[in-house]
Amino acid sequence: KRPRTTKVRNIPQRISIHERPEEADGKRFGDWEMDLIVGKGQKGAILTLCERSVNYMMMGRLPQGKKPEAVAEAVIRMLMPFKEHVLTITTDNGGEFRCHRKIAERLATTVYFADSYASWQKGAIEKTNKLIRQYIPKGTDFRLLTDEFIRNVQYKINRRPREKLNFYTPKECFFKLFAYFFIMSGATDAIRIVPYFVLPQFLLLFDLSRQCFFRCCDRIRDSCRVLTAGLSHIR
Repeated sequence: KRPRTTKVRNIPQRISIHERPEEADGKRFGDWEMDLIVGKGQKGAILTLCERSVNYMMMGRLPQGKKPEAVAEAVIRMLMPFKEHVLTITTDNGGEFRCHRKIAERLATTVYFADSYASWQKGAIEKTNKLIRQYIPKGTDFRLLTDEFIRNVQYKINRRPREKLNFYTPKECFFKLFAYFFIMSGATDAIRIVPYFVLPQFLLLFDLSRQCFFRCCDRIRDSCRVLTAGLSHIR
């Protein structure tokens, strides 16, 4: 589809999606999309995040609604455990994302904004929101939803097998890749680029050997304490 000319005045220092690098094509691990879904009467909001290559999603209640500072803090809190794998974030032109510079600085990434009325430019999060609406229909009063219910929705969606992943689940693929990058963080650049091949085929081949596992146990154990705090909301 033809790109649209977008003039937005409510988002300072906005960076257009047309400046996003070509590598962020939905196949590379670490490119994210974000959005909000709102409740009945605009009286509640849930932040949704989706990693584009494997469709792993996270969602969290926004007690302060669509206030930009609160939204930015929620994005930072949810993505901080994966900071090294937040290469880009793409979103729409909602005023709730006007604090994108804060997100970019804290996560060492760049937030890109889609054109107006071009939802296909952030198709991963749009499809994710449709899945969420199977559990939280439009017109739902978000004030009646418990945090446990929201976590269970995330739990169920991330465990749905996907054809694009050779019927692996987003959770399986996301954490396999996350673990792989963590373990290989000391490897050469030549080795680290391996996962950028087509992901489903790579995931079929990738499996940690027992020898490699024991070799990495010390590093994993030392990092568990750090990761536990950040991952406490993920199931």
